[in-house]
Amino acid sequence: MSESHKILLEGIIERAGIKFIEAEISEKFDVPFAVVWYSLGGTKQTEGLRLDLDKEVFLDHPFADAERQKVMRKAAREISSFIGHYLYPTRNVSHG
Repeated sequence: MSESHKILLEGIIERAGIKFIEAEISEKFDVPFAVVWYSLGGTKQTEGLRLDLDKEVFLDHPFADAERQKVMRKAAREISSFIGHYLYPTRNVSHG
């Protein structure tokens, strides 16, 4: 049995050359975190980004420029909401 569950994100968010591919969440532990895999300029990155689903923020900050940081903040909220709807489709999940 797999200890993680993958949620496809392709086609959901793509901005500033960043394309979010999939999120991985733990099936073994009930924790509010995901690892988000992404590509940059068409190249899949070797390390995923840790996402706090409760706070809707990435814990990793791989980009120095302000435009990509802004994209990452917005993407964190959108991906957290998407994962919430995916996991709990019957709940009225609403994030600020």
